Amino acid sequence: MKKYVIIGLSGILLGFIYSDYKNYKTYAQTISKDQKILNSQNGIMIQNTIDQQDNEEIKNSVFKLCVTGGRQSGRTSTIAYLKENLEARGFSVLLMQSMTEITMLQEKSLMKSEQEHTQMNLAVQYINLYQSMSYFFEFLASQQTKKAVLIFDGGLLDYLVGLGDRKWNKLQEYGSSKSFQQLRDSSYDAVMHLVTFADGQEDLFFQLDHKKKNNPDVKNAAMKQDKEIQKLWVGHPNFAIIDNSEKDFDIKLQRSLSFVAQQLQLDVGFQPTKKRKFLLTTFNLSQPKTAIKMIDTYLVQQRKGEVEKVRRREVDNLNQFLHLTKIHYENGQSQKVQRYLTSHERDQAENVINRTRYQFVIKNQLFSIDEFELESTRNVLILKANSSAQDTLFNLPYWNIQKEIQQSDKNYKARQIIKNDKSKL
Repeated sequence: MKKYVIIGLSGILLGFIYSDYKNYKTYAQTISKDQKILNSQNGIMIQNTIDQQDNEEIKNSVFKLCVTGGRQSGRTSTIAYLKENLEARGFSVLLMQSMTEITMLQEKSLMKSEQEHTQMNLAVQYINLYQSMSYFFEFLASQQTKKAVLIFDGGLLDYLVGLGDRKWNKLQEYGSSKSFQQLRDSSYDAVMHLVTFADGQEDLFFQLDHKKKNNPDVKNAAMKQDKEIQKLWVGHPNFAIIDNSEKDFDIKLQRSLSFVAQQLQLDVGFQPTKKRKFLLTTFNLSQPKTAIKMIDTYLVQQRKGEVEKVRRREVDNLNQFLHLTKIHYENGQSQKVQRYLTSHERDQAENVINRTRYQFVIKNQLFSIDEFELESTRNVLILKANSSAQDTLFNLPYWNIQKEIQQSDKNYKARQIIKNDKSKL
């Protein structure tokens, strides 16, 4: 009961913020038909049914970055570092703090009740409150005179750690306006997960939490929670894991900035992490994975050095459409830019590529296997991972590697794979 009252009071406080902010009040009137505040026996439940992809005024003017991670992962310092560097490059940077702090709720509070309906009702109320706060901060960011970056300290889904896959997929049964997959894939433009120092920099972990005095149970609990948070976000179209493999927090900061700079098309002096690719003969994964059905439609080239495509992503019967542009520079570097398509956009197709992407995490490294659907021969399997992954991770019993694909080998670019396939028909 107390938890619901806290959320109810937070909702009332949010209402005062809205009504006091005149510009937002005017804006809110345009979406009032999609937003309802319902009375409940347990307090006030804020129900959002706003389709974020249709709200183009906000979507196109604000870059939304979620910085998530386990306990003692350097999240606060990383956000401060990103804010300082982005503001120095002319961006307006706004921060939405962790909602567990705003609502005074601990992440583990969901697990205290043994009754599913209590857990799920609280989870849905939390999600609705989070979305309302998110829309408010997005509006503030959209009013900035400079290009705005909105950083979220912790993710919307982090609060669901411990519920388990079965309950994740039941959110809409308990009143959520969006499915788990929709919340994961459309809430942020990019998600960056910082691995807890307990996994790779144990000395620093206990330095920051010296009261625990090298207690291995504390370290193991932090690592377990970290992996559960990672699992929540695997499948997001722009997800990165920043681990502690370099044993140097300064390098971790630089890798974080490099990832964000890639999204914003900035040169910050750090080389982005490159991908390694391997041609597989077979694979058989036993660990949890997310299967993403992708159909890429390549567009007629408009500018030299740019490749454009429309991607249809299907995850658990949820379809999303993205416009992706890859820019190739004369120095050999390349950059990817992506955005969600609006419902009224139509594009001209050159050719279509069908593939299924399997995403999974092994030892804090994000892997993907692309299975290209071909007509003339058996499907082509391409394994991808960051170059920072240790060689031993590629020699696992889950797959058979035929060879490593060199960056200069164009035969295994997506479009070339399809062209080669058609030439054999």
